[in-house]
Amino acid sequence: MVLDYEFCDELIDESESKFREVVDGIMLLHMGKIVKFDLDVRVEDLASYTAIDRWVLYVTRNSVKKLHLRISNIGDRTYTLPPCIFHCSTLTQLKLARCSFKPPGSFRGFPNLVTLRLASVTFSEHCVIKAPLLANLTLNCCDGMQYLNIVSPVLKSLYVCYPHSYIALNCFMNCKNLRDLGLVFSKVVDNPNHDHRSTLVKFLGSLPALEVLLLDSLFIDVRHELVFSFEYLL
Repeated sequence: MVLDYEFCDELIDESESKFREVVDGIMLLHMGKIVKFDLDVRVEDLASYTAIDRWVLYVTRNSVKKLHLRISNIGDRTYTLPPCIFHCSTLTQLKLARCSFKPPGSFRGFPNLVTLRLASVTFSEHCVIKAPLLANLTLNCCDGMQYLNIVSPVLKSLYVCYPHSYIALNCFMNCKNLRDLGLVFSKVVDNPNHDHRSTLVKFLGSLPALEVLLLDSLFIDVRHELVFSFEYLL
């Protein structure tokens, strides 16, 4: 089920109530499991947030595997993910953009998640993401990464982009199986009192299986400081 931006925007131009009415009708007509739910929408009415919560609850109750949400808004209002997402054990792929990531206290992780892509997502409090099967992780311009802790022993691909501020690497220090790494940053830290250059070197030196490395920094040419070698680096 794909509700792309063009489809949603055409309905919203008529009215947001019309948009909600049409999508409600689509949900009522659907029968059986939902493999994929993709929603890309711009909203202004808070009632639309409530409707999105309802749709997400419906698809998570119908064993959704691939969930993609991009919620653009006007003003300072940010869409907060409903608890049902964090209780959906069938998810294998989760892509989120422009929302607030606040797991409930009962959150125990994503047992079947393989791919996680977050763009302009805000972490406002300590957040542990346990995902034993997670292989691909992308964090693009996410705020509050200092509150994030990733627990994924099989993570193979990691891309982190935050060109206008620092990125915290301490939450990735245990990802020993990384093979593909991309970092776009201005500074890196694991502790505000630590030197960011040594932090980066320490992190890269802890990745024995690394094969592909992309570094794009605005403040330093790190190549001369990487005195260690990678046995498998291509």
